[in-house]
Amino acid sequence: MILGRSEGYIKNTLEEMVAITQQIGLQMNDTKTKYMLNRQVGNKVKEIELMGKKYEKVESFKYLGAIITSLNDIETEIKSKIAVGNKCYYALGTILKRSISQSIKIRLYKTIIRPVVTYGAETWTLTSKMEKMLMTWERKILRKIYEPTKENGQWGIKTNEEVMTKYKAPDIVNIIKIRRLE
Repeated sequence: MILGRSEGYIKNTLEEMVAITQQIGLQMNDTKTKYMLNRQVGNKVKEIELMGKKYEKVESFKYLGAIITSLNDIETEIKSKIAVGNKCYYALGTILKRSISQSIKIRLYKTIIRPVVTYGAETWTLTSKMEKMLMTWERKILRKIYEPTKENGQWGIKTNEEVMTKYKAPDIVNIIKIRRLE
């Protein structure tokens, strides 16, 4: 993947890459090589042609588990991580629905599910909207772990305060902030 702020920069970088790979006996895979222009919303060019080969323009790509967009949009990355966290939770569903203690379920959440969502979070710059998304997701998972309670013959879910009081650990946003400081 080649990143750059202008087509000229990308073309120069691509020429250098081709020259260097040829010098050391490697061959670049032209079908897998793509380019992305940072913050170039109005640019309608779909391909760059260089040395008789065409290279496709992309608006986003996945690199080492992180989604990188041309607008440097972290919200897309967070939504993707939350979706993966949901998949992880539902994959563990049969284990979490068993009659095991809540402390074991919380340990599974902290060691398996939450790390899936927070992977790479050290680089995120969180806005209040993104913090809300993460907190909402975490409370949803914790509500399922702590299960509804029956009072006066009616089932009721726990409030946000009840869930966080029972959890007794730093929330996901604080975990991310701590990791950034480390």
